[in-house]
Amino acid sequence: AGLRSRHRAPLANTDERLCGRFKIDRSRELHEWSVLVTGGAGFIGGALLEELKGAGVRNVVGVDNFNTYYSPELKRARARQLRDVGVQVHDRSVCDSEFLDHLQKEHMFTHVVHLAAYAGPRYSVRNPIAYVKSNVECSTHLLETIRQWEPRPRLLFSSTSSAYGDTHNTTETAVLKPLHQYGASKVALEEMVKVYYRIYGLAAVGFRLFTVYGPWGRPDAAVYLFTEQVSKGEVVQLYNQGLCKRSFTYVSDAITGIIKLMFLRPLEPNMFNIGNPGEVLVSDLLELIEKEVGKQAKREYLDSVVDALAKPADITKAKTCVGFDPKVPIEEGVRLSVEWYNQHSRSVYLTGDFLDLNVVSGKTGKSVNVQLHEKRQ
Repeated sequence: AGLRSRHRAPLANTDERLCGRFKIDRSRELHEWSVLVTGGAGFIGGALLEELKGAGVRNVVGVDNFNTYYSPELKRARARQLRDVGVQVHDRSVCDSEFLDHLQKEHMFTHVVHLAAYAGPRYSVRNPIAYVKSNVECSTHLLETIRQWEPRPRLLFSSTSSAYGDTHNTTETAVLKPLHQYGASKVALEEMVKVYYRIYGLAAVGFRLFTVYGPWGRPDAAVYLFTEQVSKGEVVQLYNQGLCKRSFTYVSDAITGIIKLMFLRPLEPNMFNIGNPGEVLVSDLLELIEKEVGKQAKREYLDSVVDALAKPADITKAKTCVGFDPKVPIEEGVRLSVEWYNQHSRSVYLTGDFLDLNVVSGKTGKSVNVQLHEKRQ
């Protein structure tokens, strides 16, 4: 009951210039929803499924292909957690339209939240084809499948703050200038969604996520990776002299934002930023982790052409239009993340393709990044 009362339909804002055109759906209570989450064994997908189940949603189902970008065992551990609370995550790709059709006939989804993706900017330079396959090709399979369903479920999809590139202007209408193939693949998905609206009238709500972290987080992301490296006395690599700033967003805040958007019935494609507007230097994040772990890090400073110096989360639209208001400060989020790591992390979780990143990093003055710059000119 507590979770159900926390996730109520937001108050409508009639400022179409800021909010875009949508209606707030009050015709169906949250517990009447039937939700498919792609990437359901992923960090955010698993957290969303668990939250929806706890909030009383009648039917929640996940699909995930358990790819090897990072440890499939970590994803399977999340799937086991979900199974224990009555949520099934099917080992299937969103490219499998026939299986998705089967699920739709069985569950009659009211919502599809598309989170399945290859993530991570640096590995996208190493293996761009995997990002095109997952984030563009398979996402298009999903769009093509859903547009034929009757009735159509409400579609939401994740994009990324990486779409903005290296800029302080992160309003949803800003010009998108991604620095790497991951960001570009998500921009391509956003454009494909617009095409499906123009041709088929399939209106979707997208959300650009800003550096989500927390318990059960991705091992390639800074909070988990730094915690592992500090705990084991390994070298922590800080890109661009540690001067990068990020809007670290605790996972429960991100999930609350996504669920608020699930109440919207869009009349046109609509994008929202979901993040914490309080920017934190990555070097300051490392100091917080050092404090929680009780050890000092060994630092190595590297150059990187794919790591933006700043990506501030401008959440004016989400706050004004749906009442999104992140609550968890970075200090509390890091404490909870390190606490989870100490209790649950296993060495097998720190495996995956993402570890092969030398192509885009190196010591200052000797990095492969210089060669990448030369190749781009």
